[in-house]
Amino acid sequence: MQRRVKVVLIVGSALVLAALIVIVALSSMKAFVFTENLSIDGFRPIGQNANATDVYQNGVRTSDIYIGTDPVNPQTGLMSLRFSIWHLETTELDSLHLRFSSANFMQAYLEMPGGYPWSPINFHQNNDGKSIIFAVDDLGFQGVGTVTLDFLLRPGQGQTSFQIEIQYTMHTPALIQLTHQAISTEIEIPISQ
Repeated sequence: MQRRVKVVLIVGSALVLAALIVIVALSSMKAFVFTENLSIDGFRPIGQNANATDVYQNGVRTSDIYIGTDPVNPQTGLMSLRFSIWHLETTELDSLHLRFSSANFMQAYLEMPGGYPWSPINFHQNNDGKSIIFAVDDLGFQGVGTVTLDFLLRPGQGQTSFQIEIQYTMHTPALIQLTHQAISTEIEIPISQ
């Protein structure tokens, strides 16, 4: 009987140890098992041609999103857009996906992002010409601090606004981290001439 108890204890201990190794391995690879969707305030104007919103986790502000534009330059037909995500120093941004869309054909250009190094950036226009995708699946080092991107947009003729869909994920670094936070929102941006 004692031998059977010892075998059960050894096998049970081995299973617990194996489970801990798997959990630590998943954590170190940032292979998040769980996703927590965070709450977002609505965008509010914060000056001329600028909007911001706050993101909360259990009532605590963890990040905010800022979007500012300039009027369309009559000589070039381009308008500048600054997009920025601030987050607590205790968190890291993991991924960022933006989708610019409009009823008309629109072009977008990405100004060279600051800082080094950047993980591969997917930046392309969809076949219909009415939406542009910016995506970085793993921000790496860039996710440690505030992420700021500058775009130049060429709106279609007669276009009065466009939409931006924003999705990003972040986490709080820990020895065992299986949960990351997901943020998803959108805003319509008026085009000023």
